[in-house]
This record gives sequence, structure tokens and C-alpha cells, in this order.
Amino acid sequence: MKIVVVYKPYSDHGSETEDWMRELLKRGEGKVEVRPLNPETKEGEGFCQAHGILDYPAVVVVGEDGKDYFATSGKPLPTFNEVMSFLV
Repeated sequence: MKIVVVYKPYSDHGSETEDWMRELLKRGEGKVEVRPLNPETKEGEGFCQAHGILDYPAVVVVGEDGKDYFATSGKPLPTFNEVMSFLV
């Protein structure tokens, strides 16, 4: 599974979201794949449309089958335990 984090880097939530991703990677001890995605790019826009994301930041845990196992958008960001529980 991978964690896709959709956020706008130069926005009011950009710095907080980047700190959150760094902490998630640290807690994941190399076992977590985090993919940041900007919704203002073609790829980001397509991902948002496909997954129904309308608010940022958004965190989506996507399985190898392409299915969403966890998704949330807007603040506050989810707890690390919420996200990590899908990766076990």
C-alpha cells in the first residue's frame, strides 16, 4: 500500500503537511511509501477527480489493487495511528 498526500505546497497548510509527512516517514522506519501530489498539476488534478477529493490537504491510503482503504481531506490531518493501521 502507498500513502498519497495531496496538498498545495505554497499554501497555509503546506508547511504543516510537509512536517506531517516527514514524521510519518520517520515513524514508518522505511516501511512506508509516501507520495506527495500537488492538485494543481495534471496528475494531481486527475487523482483528485478519480478519488473525489475536493479539499486539501488530503490523505489517501491506496492498495496495490487501486482501492482506497482510507481517505480524509481537510484539516486536521489524520493521526499517525489512523494511517499506519492500514499498513500492517
